[in-house]
Amino acid sequence: MKRAVCFLTALALIIGISVAAQAQDDAASAPRGERGFKVLDANGDGKVTKEEFLAASQKRAEARFAKLDKDNKGYLTKDDFTAAREKAREKAKTRKTKADVPQ
Repeated sequence: MKRAVCFLTALALIIGISVAAQAQDDAASAPRGERGFKVLDANGDGKVTKEEFLAASQKRAEARFAKLDKDNKGYLTKDDFTAAREKAREKAKTRKTKADVPQ
């Protein structure tokens, strides 16, 4: 159980950090880091507090958990992780195949 909690905590932190890299914003011309900062800075005061950072991480982690928990069981099994990994591998294989096809 401790391992699962540690894993999910680490996953939430990693996902939270990736929010900055993947965030979309109305100001499309702004540099990527600036858009991510604006997403994290929930109250727009020019500072990202620990609470804002953790809230963004929590939101992203909850979305990822919901995506992995396809049956809405409220928990994840090893099979859930295996299925997600296989799906990701198939997506990567499809992208690679499309990239290899000359246009």
